[in-house]
Formats: sequence, C-alpha cells, structure tokens
Amino acid sequence: MALLAMLLVACSTPEQRMAKRVAELCRYIPEPTELEHSRGWLTEDFYAVLDTMFALPDATPVLHEWEFWFVAADGSPVAHCACDVLSVTLTADSPATAPVLVHPQDSDYFADEHVMDLELVNGEWLIADYDGNKANSRRYISIATKEQTK
Repeated sequence: MALLAMLLVACSTPEQRMAKRVAELCRYIPEPTELEHSRGWLTEDFYAVLDTMFALPDATPVLHEWEFWFVAADGSPVAHCACDVLSVTLTADSPATAPVLVHPQDSDYFADEHVMDLELVNGEWLIADYDGNKANSRRYISIATKEQTK
C-alpha cells in the first residue's frame, strides 16, 4: 500500500502536487480571532502584517472592512469552508498563484473566487498573500498610525 502511494505521488505533476497543497492551506486562511492558528502556514511577513493590523485599536473606523476579507459570501470563515483549487501558476521568478473557489461545506450557492499567493520557504509552500490583503493591511496600518498621532 505504501508503494502505491509513493508511485501516485511520483506520477503526479508539480501542478497537481501544488493544487493539493493549496487545498490544504485553505484551512489556514487567517481569522482575526484565531490568527495564531495560521502562524505556521503563512510567510513570516504576511503573518507580521496581519498581526499588526488585527491589533490596531477598534477606534479606527476604516479598519472594520478587513473583517470581511477572510469570510465567504455567506459570512462563514474561509478556513471552515470548502476550497476548490481552480488552477495553479508556477513560475521560476515569482511566487505561485492559485485562484480558489470558496464556498460553505454543504453548498456551492455562496461561492466566491479568491486568489492565494504562495512562496516557497525552507522547502515548504506557505501563504504569502490572499486577495492582495497584505498591501491593504499595510495601507490600513499607515492610516491608523497617522490617526493615532493626531
């Protein structure tokens, strides 16, 4: 049985192996209240940016938009949803990109398409960004910092 599993892995393409990894990583799309759960599955940079943003004071009204970045169309946390990997793009000079279709476990009705960027870190693919939220987070941190100094 172990030999069969090894043969199946050896016969799969890099894209197939990557699609499997992306599906696994979908369970670790960060939630603001459970960010630590995602720590080992995110790049250090992405984790640090989200950790800083999630710790900003609630008094910053613009920051509440991020609460909707990591939920499916029906309001379910993405990490608790089904994730269908639509494709994987692997290039030598940039992170991997994978569009994913996220929907509640029991329904395709509330399906949303998202884009996950991944980086190879110490031989392991990790989430480097999700829907461009690393840049959005940096922008919000900048806004909050300016508001705090007023």
